[in-house]
Amino acid sequence: MNTVVTFLWKDVQDFDKYEHPFIENKKWFKERGDVYDMSYVNKLFSSIRRNTTHPVECVLITDYENTDTNADRIIPMWSDYREYGRCYCRLKLFDKSMQDIIANRFTWIDIDVIIKDNIDWLFEFENDFIIKGQPIHFSKEWCNGSMGQMNAGSRQIVWDKFRENLDFYLYDLPKDYHNYTGSDQAVISHILEKEMTFPLDKYFEYKYKDIFPREDMDNATMIFFSGDLDPSYYDEDFINKHWHEN
Repeated sequence: MNTVVTFLWKDVQDFDKYEHPFIENKKWFKERGDVYDMSYVNKLFSSIRRNTTHPVECVLITDYENTDTNADRIIPMWSDYREYGRCYCRLKLFDKSMQDIIANRFTWIDIDVIIKDNIDWLFEFENDFIIKGQPIHFSKEWCNGSMGQMNAGSRQIVWDKFRENLDFYLYDLPKDYHNYTGSDQAVISHILEKEMTFPLDKYFEYKYKDIFPREDMDNATMIFFSGDLDPSYYDEDFINKHWHEN
């Protein structure tokens, strides 16, 4: 069984306590509220089941009380580092406790990904850890936290070092904005040497649609919407087919 995890959590960032020094769009982060709802979860899980021949267990980690979802299993969202906003709380995935909480091996995927073709390839890796790479290498941030796969606890060092050096990762690392622009992915990139990443031809970052050839997006099986991008904002044939009509 292949366990796939996604998150739906309420934005509880305490801006009086902490504000990321160099987030790309502070106004959006402060005013967005809870932009996602359970419909995003259901669209993602439906598209995963529809586009793989492998058996999958779809797991939702959430603090929402509305459980009108097609998830196979629901895990209560933890509170660790929620007050710091962004995706720092997602770093707990690297803790060995996930073996009991989630599974021995699992894949995590962002809630707003569009899957438009077969993704059997995603479940055929044997690496104990593999993560989505950055399609444009403009910094030392070599990975992206929107998708990864690992044996539980195989990179325990990420969770341990983040907790042991919290002030550095919250306040000092973000100041090196030319090299580290994200939250969880900046921490992962800083702690781990560059590791195996998913093949770049299998997925596409929508924000780069005007930089890379259109055929790269057409041929990709997964489309990612990072930062303040959201598939609900756009009207394209493939988005209508694989997301709006899903």
